[in-house]
Amino acid sequence: MGFFAWIQATAGSFVPWVYPALCELCGGILPCEEHAWVACAGPRCPRCARRLPEGVAGGHTCADCRTAPSGLAQVIALGSYFQRAPLAPWILSFKHGGRPDLAFPLGARLAERLLDQAQLGPGGLLVPVPLHLWRRLGRGYDQAALLAREAAVRSGWDWGPALHRTRATPAQGSLHSRGRGVNVQGAFRVHPEWEGRVRGRDVYLVDDVYTTGATLRACATVLRRAGARRVGALVLGRAERAP
Repeated sequence: MGFFAWIQATAGSFVPWVYPALCELCGGILPCEEHAWVACAGPRCPRCARRLPEGVAGGHTCADCRTAPSGLAQVIALGSYFQRAPLAPWILSFKHGGRPDLAFPLGARLAERLLDQAQLGPGGLLVPVPLHLWRRLGRGYDQAALLAREAAVRSGWDWGPALHRTRATPAQGSLHSRGRGVNVQGAFRVHPEWEGRVRGRDVYLVDDVYTTGATLRACATVLRRAGARRVGALVLGRAERAP
Protein backbone atom coordinates (compact mmCIF):
# COMPACT_ATOMS: atom_id res chain seq x y z
CA MET A 1 0.00 0.00 0.00
CA GLY A 2 1.38 3.40 -1.00
CA PHE A 3 1.77 6.23 1.47
CA PHE A 4 -1.19 8.27 0.19
CA ALA A 5 -3.42 5.20 0.07
CA TRP A 6 -2.45 4.45 3.66
CA ILE A 7 -3.30 8.03 4.69
CA GLN A 8 -6.68 7.77 2.94
CA ALA A 9 -7.51 4.41 4.54
CA THR A 10 -6.40 5.58 7.98
CA ALA A 11 -8.37 8.83 7.76
CA GLY A 12 -11.43 6.93 6.57
CA SER A 13 -11.41 4.79 9.70
CA PHE A 14 -11.88 7.94 11.82
CA VAL A 15 -14.86 9.27 9.82
CA PRO A 16 -17.53 7.33 11.80
CA TRP A 17 -16.11 8.83 15.01
CA VAL A 18 -15.99 12.40 13.72
CA TYR A 19 -19.15 12.22 11.59
CA PRO A 20 -21.26 9.33 12.96
CA ALA A 21 -24.15 7.97 10.90
CA LEU A 22 -27.40 9.56 12.00
CA CYS A 23 -31.01 8.38 12.06
CA GLU A 24 -32.75 10.00 9.10
CA LEU A 25 -35.95 10.36 11.10
CA CYS A 26 -34.80 11.94 14.39
CA GLY A 27 -31.15 12.81 13.79
CA GLY A 28 -29.91 10.57 16.61
CA ILE A 29 -26.73 8.56 16.31
CA LEU A 30 -27.22 5.11 14.81
CA PRO A 31 -28.17 2.49 15.76
CA CYS A 32 -31.40 4.26 16.78
CA GLU A 33 -33.49 1.50 18.35
CA GLU A 34 -36.53 3.77 18.75
CA HIS A 35 -36.83 4.35 15.01
CA ALA A 36 -35.49 1.09 13.65
CA TRP A 37 -37.89 -0.78 11.41
CA VAL A 38 -38.04 -4.19 9.88
CA ALA A 39 -39.28 -5.37 6.51
CA CYS A 40 -42.36 -7.50 5.98
CA ALA A 41 -41.61 -10.78 7.70
CA GLY A 42 -43.16 -14.15 7.03
CA PRO A 43 -45.28 -15.29 4.10
CA ARG A 44 -47.47 -12.65 2.44
CA CYS A 45 -50.32 -12.75 -0.02
CA PRO A 46 -48.85 -11.61 -3.35
CA ARG A 47 -52.10 -9.87 -4.33
CA CYS A 48 -52.54 -7.65 -1.25
CA ALA A 49 -49.39 -8.16 0.90
CA ARG A 50 -51.50 -9.37 3.83
CA ARG A 51 -49.69 -11.54 6.36
CA LEU A 52 -50.66 -15.20 5.84
CA PRO A 53 -51.42 -17.57 8.72
CA GLU A 54 -48.54 -19.53 10.19
CA GLY A 55 -47.81 -22.71 8.28
CA VAL A 56 -48.98 -21.31 4.94
CA ALA A 57 -46.21 -21.11 2.37
CA GLY A 58 -45.43 -17.85 0.64
CA GLY A 59 -46.94 -17.26 -2.79
CA HIS A 60 -50.45 -18.39 -1.79
CA THR A 61 -53.24 -15.85 -2.11
CA CYS A 62 -55.25 -15.07 1.01
CA ALA A 63 -58.91 -16.07 1.41
CA ASP A 64 -60.17 -12.54 0.72
CA CYS A 65 -58.25 -12.28 -2.56
CA ARG A 66 -59.55 -15.69 -3.65
CA THR A 67 -63.19 -14.74 -3.05
CA ALA A 68 -62.98 -11.08 -4.09
CA PRO A 69 -59.91 -10.41 -6.27
CA SER A 70 -58.42 -6.97 -5.72
CA GLY A 71 -57.78 -6.30 -9.39
CA LEU A 72 -54.09 -5.83 -8.63
CA ALA A 73 -51.56 -8.24 -10.09
CA GLN A 74 -49.17 -7.82 -7.15
CA VAL A 75 -48.75 -5.67 -4.05
CA ILE A 76 -45.25 -5.04 -2.68
CA ALA A 77 -45.08 -3.48 0.80
CA LEU A 78 -42.08 -2.19 2.65
CA GLY A 79 -43.44 -3.17 6.06
CA SER A 80 -46.45 -3.66 8.30
CA TYR A 81 -48.40 -0.59 9.36
CA PHE A 82 -50.26 -0.37 12.67
CA GLN A 83 -50.17 2.00 15.63
CA ARG A 84 -46.95 0.74 17.19
CA ALA A 85 -45.34 -0.67 14.07
CA PRO A 86 -41.67 0.34 13.67
CA LEU A 87 -42.51 1.84 10.26
CA ALA A 88 -45.41 3.96 11.59
CA PRO A 89 -43.42 7.05 12.74
CA TRP A 90 -41.64 7.15 9.39
CA ILE A 91 -44.90 7.14 7.44
CA LEU A 92 -46.66 9.61 9.74
CA SER A 93 -43.73 12.03 9.71
CA PHE A 94 -43.43 11.77 5.94
CA LYS A 95 -47.13 12.16 5.24
CA HIS A 96 -48.34 14.52 7.96
CA GLY A 97 -45.21 15.85 9.67
CA GLY A 98 -43.81 18.09 6.96
CA ARG A 99 -40.86 15.77 6.20
CA PRO A 100 -40.63 15.46 2.40
CA ASP A 101 -36.92 14.69 2.86
CA LEU A 102 -37.89 11.21 4.07
CA ALA A 103 -38.78 10.38 0.47
CA PHE A 104 -35.08 9.77 -0.12
CA PRO A 105 -34.48 6.91 2.36
CA LEU A 106 -37.98 5.48 1.96
CA GLY A 107 -37.88 5.68 -1.83
CA ALA A 108 -34.48 3.99 -1.84
CA ARG A 109 -35.84 1.07 0.18
CA LEU A 110 -38.89 0.81 -2.07
CA ALA A 111 -36.53 0.54 -5.03
CA GLU A 112 -34.66 -2.31 -3.33
CA ARG A 113 -37.93 -4.14 -2.68
CA LEU A 114 -39.11 -3.53 -6.24
CA LEU A 115 -35.93 -4.94 -7.78
CA ASP A 116 -36.07 -7.94 -5.45
CA GLN A 117 -39.75 -8.85 -5.67
CA ALA A 118 -41.28 -7.40 -8.85
CA GLN A 119 -43.29 -9.93 -10.83
CA LEU A 120 -44.27 -7.36 -13.47
CA GLY A 121 -42.01 -5.74 -16.05
CA PRO A 122 -39.24 -5.23 -17.01
CA GLY A 123 -39.80 -1.95 -18.81
CA GLY A 124 -42.53 -1.10 -16.33
CA LEU A 125 -43.79 2.26 -15.18
CA LEU A 126 -44.18 3.67 -11.66
CA VAL A 127 -47.27 5.86 -11.32
CA PRO A 128 -47.99 7.78 -8.09
CA VAL A 129 -51.51 7.86 -6.70
CA PRO A 130 -52.27 11.57 -7.12
CA LEU A 131 -53.35 14.04 -4.49
CA HIS A 132 -56.02 16.58 -5.31
CA LEU A 133 -54.58 20.04 -5.97
CA TRP A 134 -56.03 21.58 -2.80
CA ARG A 135 -54.66 18.83 -0.59
CA ARG A 136 -51.26 19.07 -2.25
CA LEU A 137 -51.20 22.84 -1.69
CA GLY A 138 -52.15 22.35 1.96
CA ARG A 139 -49.45 19.75 2.55
CA GLY A 140 -46.85 21.48 0.44
CA TYR A 141 -45.88 18.35 -1.51
CA ASP A 142 -47.26 15.19 -3.06
CA GLN A 143 -45.77 12.35 -1.02
CA ALA A 144 -46.59 9.59 -3.52
CA ALA A 145 -44.96 11.51 -6.38
CA LEU A 146 -41.81 12.04 -4.31
CA LEU A 147 -41.66 8.31 -3.51
CA ALA A 148 -42.23 7.29 -7.11
CA ARG A 149 -39.53 9.61 -8.40
CA GLU A 150 -36.94 8.45 -5.88
CA ALA A 151 -37.79 4.78 -6.37
CA ALA A 152 -37.49 5.25 -10.14
CA VAL A 153 -34.10 6.95 -9.86
CA ARG A 154 -32.78 4.14 -7.64
CA SER A 155 -34.30 1.25 -9.61
CA GLY A 156 -33.91 2.46 -13.18
CA TRP A 157 -37.65 2.15 -13.84
CA ASP A 158 -39.61 4.88 -15.61
CA TRP A 159 -42.09 6.94 -13.65
CA GLY A 160 -44.60 9.64 -14.41
CA PRO A 161 -47.76 11.44 -13.19
CA ALA A 162 -50.02 9.50 -15.53
CA LEU A 163 -53.09 9.94 -13.29
CA HIS A 164 -54.92 12.96 -11.97
CA ARG A 165 -57.88 13.39 -9.62
CA THR A 166 -61.07 14.63 -11.20
CA ARG A 167 -62.50 15.83 -7.89
CA ALA A 168 -61.61 16.24 -4.24
CA THR A 169 -62.69 13.36 -2.01
CA PRO A 170 -63.04 13.06 1.78
CA ALA A 171 -60.06 11.47 3.49
CA GLN A 172 -60.30 7.68 3.21
CA GLY A 173 -59.22 7.24 6.83
CA SER A 174 -62.54 8.68 8.03
CA LEU A 175 -64.66 6.12 6.13
CA HIS A 176 -65.61 2.48 6.60
CA SER A 177 -64.55 -0.16 4.10
CA ARG A 178 -67.58 0.02 1.81
CA GLY A 179 -67.66 3.81 1.95
CA ARG A 180 -64.06 3.99 0.76
CA GLY A 181 -64.93 2.27 -2.49
CA VAL A 182 -67.85 4.60 -3.17
CA ASN A 183 -65.74 7.62 -2.21
CA VAL A 184 -63.19 7.12 -4.99
CA GLN A 185 -65.48 5.94 -7.78
CA GLY A 186 -64.81 8.12 -10.81
CA ALA A 187 -62.22 10.16 -8.94
CA PHE A 188 -59.28 9.36 -11.25
CA ARG A 189 -58.46 9.73 -14.93
CA VAL A 190 -55.44 9.05 -17.10
CA HIS A 191 -53.92 12.22 -18.54
CA PRO A 192 -54.55 12.17 -22.32
CA GLU A 193 -50.85 12.75 -23.00
CA TRP A 194 -50.01 9.65 -20.96
CA GLU A 195 -52.41 7.22 -22.60
CA GLY A 196 -49.91 6.24 -25.28
CA ARG A 197 -47.15 5.72 -22.70
CA VAL A 198 -49.36 3.55 -20.48
CA ARG A 199 -50.75 1.33 -23.22
CA GLY A 200 -49.26 -2.15 -23.28
CA ARG A 201 -47.03 -1.62 -20.23
CA ASP A 202 -46.92 -3.08 -16.75
CA VAL A 203 -47.58 -0.44 -14.09
CA TYR A 204 -46.94 -0.24 -10.38
CA LEU A 205 -49.02 2.32 -8.50
CA VAL A 206 -47.02 4.03 -5.74
CA ASP A 207 -48.69 5.09 -2.49
CA ASP A 208 -47.96 5.39 1.22
CA VAL A 209 -50.35 2.84 2.81
CA TYR A 210 -52.50 -0.01 1.54
CA THR A 211 -55.55 -0.28 3.83
CA THR A 212 -58.60 -1.66 2.04
CA GLY A 213 -57.12 -1.15 -1.42
CA ALA A 214 -60.10 0.93 -2.63
CA THR A 215 -58.00 3.82 -3.94
CA LEU A 216 -55.51 1.51 -5.64
CA ARG A 217 -58.31 -0.51 -7.26
CA ALA A 218 -59.93 2.66 -8.60
CA CYS A 219 -56.62 3.78 -10.09
CA ALA A 220 -55.90 0.32 -11.51
CA THR A 221 -59.29 0.26 -13.24
CA VAL A 222 -58.69 3.46 -15.20
CA LEU A 223 -55.14 2.40 -16.08
CA ARG A 224 -56.35 -0.91 -17.51
CA ARG A 225 -59.04 0.92 -19.48
CA ALA A 226 -56.26 3.05 -20.93
CA GLY A 227 -54.50 -0.10 -22.09
CA ALA A 228 -52.10 -0.95 -19.26
CA ARG A 229 -51.15 -4.63 -19.47
CA ARG A 230 -51.02 -5.41 -15.75
CA VAL A 231 -51.24 -3.16 -12.69
CA GLY A 232 -49.66 -3.76 -9.29
CA ALA A 233 -48.87 -1.56 -6.31
CA LEU A 234 -45.73 -0.52 -4.45
CA VAL A 235 -46.48 0.89 -0.98
CA LEU A 236 -44.67 1.80 2.20
CA GLY A 237 -47.04 0.16 4.66
CA ARG A 238 -49.58 -2.64 4.65
CA ALA A 239 -52.22 -1.75 7.24
CA GLU A 240 -53.03 -4.70 9.50
CA ARG A 241 -53.63 -5.62 13.11
CA ALA A 242 -50.69 -5.80 15.45
CA PRO A 243 -49.40 -9.39 15.78
